[in-house]
Amino acid sequence: MKNSAKLAMAMTLLLSPLAFAGDKTMDSNGDGMVSASEHSAGAQKMFTAMDSNGDGNVTAAEMDARHQARMKEGKPMAHSMSSADKIKGMDTNGDGMLSAAEHSAGAQRKFTEMDTNHDGSLSQAEMKAAHEAMAVQEK
Repeated sequence: MKNSAKLAMAMTLLLSPLAFAGDKTMDSNGDGMVSASEHSAGAQKMFTAMDSNGDGNVTAAEMDARHQARMKEGKPMAHSMSSADKIKGMDTNGDGMLSAAEHSAGAQRKFTEMDTNHDGSLSQAEMKAAHEAMAVQEK
């Protein structure tokens, strides 16, 4: 798989619990659309939840721990890519960790990719299409 495809899949997998859950996690104003600012805020919230030691970086172990916690909350994540591989797809400085800046930049790239009609918001249809594309890429 090409690096750009790995990055796209990593971002989809990383953001999928928030962006595709169909809940109000990212759609904070309840209008049925996710704006760029809502998406950014949701991605930041996710990063903060994963950064358990608060050092501004997320390791594979921290990501795994967050995924396990979500499973215990009854919010399983249906994907097979390892946390280390997700990080590798977004780790622009190659240090094996995901910084807040790397995560934010990756989330912004993913938003732009998912916004297929370029209106600055993600519709339920755009989010569903991105989730379905992720499922196909994993197979």
